[in-house]
Amino acid sequence: MVEVAGMSFLDHLDELRRRTLRILAVCGILFMIFILVEVEPAEVSGVPIVHPTFNVFHPIAIQFFGQMEADLIPEGVETAVMGPTDAILVEFKIALFLSILFAMPIIVYELGRFLAPALKSKERRILLQFSIPAALLFVTGAVFAYLFVLPFVYDFLYKIAFNLVDNTFLNPSEFVDFTLLFLFSFGLAFELPILMVGSTFLGVVDVHFWRRNWRFAAVAIFIFGAVITPDGSGITMMLVSLPMLGLYVLGYFLSVRTHRGGESE
Repeated sequence: MVEVAGMSFLDHLDELRRRTLRILAVCGILFMIFILVEVEPAEVSGVPIVHPTFNVFHPIAIQFFGQMEADLIPEGVETAVMGPTDAILVEFKIALFLSILFAMPIIVYELGRFLAPALKSKERRILLQFSIPAALLFVTGAVFAYLFVLPFVYDFLYKIAFNLVDNTFLNPSEFVDFTLLFLFSFGLAFELPILMVGSTFLGVVDVHFWRRNWRFAAVAIFIFGAVITPDGSGITMMLVSLPMLGLYVLGYFLSVRTHRGGESE
């Protein structure tokens, strides 16, 4: 039997199973909360608080959808449920997204604990140092897309629709799929500095590669911004591209610092 870090292969499989079950349990509990519990504002001695109540017909997932609808869908567009299961699918998709999002600290912790025995002390330190920044960058990218990019995208797309037909309708399931995919994509895009630092630390890419090829990176970033933002004004493209250029510069300086730190040890 193969031994790794004092544990057999089957021991590692059992360890992975136990940690996966913990992650699924946390996500499952949060999922049930998001589809069964409603939060309402209340005041206690003049202090505003959030009051949770059981409400299967208007839970947090539905409340979250209502906020998305108010923030992103242009005026004049009506949402229309096309099938009997559309509403419940929308609720489940949002609840699943929220449960994974709120369980992310537990997911990162459990995965880190599973990987730690197979890593050297230096690698464990790097993993710990960048796990929280990676989570923060993902959330920042998703929030940035929600606040600044998606409103422009929906407004542009439905301006075309308004010129095509008199009445415009939006399927809630398609709206949720498009929005969540967009948020997830931006969250991943904002992981650029982590990708740069990680590849430099592992020796996959030389640290000076990032400086030598910054022009190609800038072109690729602007193309990426143009492709995912279909409005013709260029404003949204700049809103996407400029922060990513800043992240590229940040990733380069962090890569240099990590490389120098590795050489000094």
